[in-house]
Amino acid sequence: MHGKVLIIAATVLGLLLLGGIAYASIPDSDGVIHGCYKTSNPGKGAVVVIDTDAGATCASGFTSLNWNQTGPQGPQGIPGISGLHVVGGLVGTIDGTGNLPETLVACHGSETAISSGFFYGPNGPPPAGWRFSQNHPFGGSIGTTWVFAGQGGNPGDQVVLLVTCGNTN
Repeated sequence: MHGKVLIIAATVLGLLLLGGIAYASIPDSDGVIHGCYKTSNPGKGAVVVIDTDAGATCASGFTSLNWNQTGPQGPQGIPGISGLHVVGGLVGTIDGTGNLPETLVACHGSETAISSGFFYGPNGPPPAGWRFSQNHPFGGSIGTTWVFAGQGGNPGDQVVLLVTCGNTN
């Protein structure tokens, strides 16, 4: 019997607490969270959130501390990249010495070359010694064209070169 009373009391207490939390107006109607922080020991720096709409104020030894839930509008950010698409399908052929000669893939108009990719084939994956000696924006910085060159391929194999392009202004 004693356990049953304890369970009922705990349930009622839980419901009251939930009701109080649901009823509290934190943040207030203007979106401001009101609090108080303790300015002296013991407990210096402790923060307590209060419900000013219900008439609560900071107790003695506490100082008011309020903050806005949303904050002020920040500055306009820089524009992002738009119109992303892949330019490619340009096929480079491995020469008789196993090299892919310098090959350029250009974006359309004033688009920026952002990244690259490739498919080595048609005879499966590249050989173990294959590597790009160049795989970057032409001229070494941001630009409209990407440069590829490679070494260690099988003569006659083909490399399909791809560049992701987009508008950055």
